[in-house]
Amino acid sequence: MKQNSVASIVVLFSLFLFGCTKKDEAPNQAAQLASILTAKSWKLSSTVMISTSGNINQTIQSCKLDDLWEYNSSGKFAKFPGTNKCSSSDLTVLGTWEIVDNNKGLKVTLSSGGTYTDEIILLDNSKLQLKFITGTAAYIDTYIPN
Repeated sequence: MKQNSVASIVVLFSLFLFGCTKKDEAPNQAAQLASILTAKSWKLSSTVMISTSGNINQTIQSCKLDDLWEYNSSGKFAKFPGTNKCSSSDLTVLGTWEIVDNNKGLKVTLSSGGTYTDEIILLDNSKLQLKFITGTAAYIDTYIPN
């Protein structure tokens, strides 16, 4: 009887320890991703279309290559057009951002209306890769630090 009680206590203690560890990992990972994302501004460097016949590099207009994407630690988002504008109507885009979907998504809510969530493929100190689907095609945008 005494062995059953000890065994029960060990099992409960183990469940408590493992349960806490898993719950603590997600917030820490989200904080780490947010720290990397907000440490610098980002510039688009390439876009790849994913199709059933293979991946196809997309040509990016040079006027988009100097735009800056900024995510700040207070949850604000801004995309600033660079000096090489695509049109005279290029304006700063503002909104908010958050990491969602168990740290696998970057959700942006635009101040002008609209929300989108891109899948985070990679986020480290030297590269940000976001995947999005539009129509029947999927794209991966790669950003580098400014």
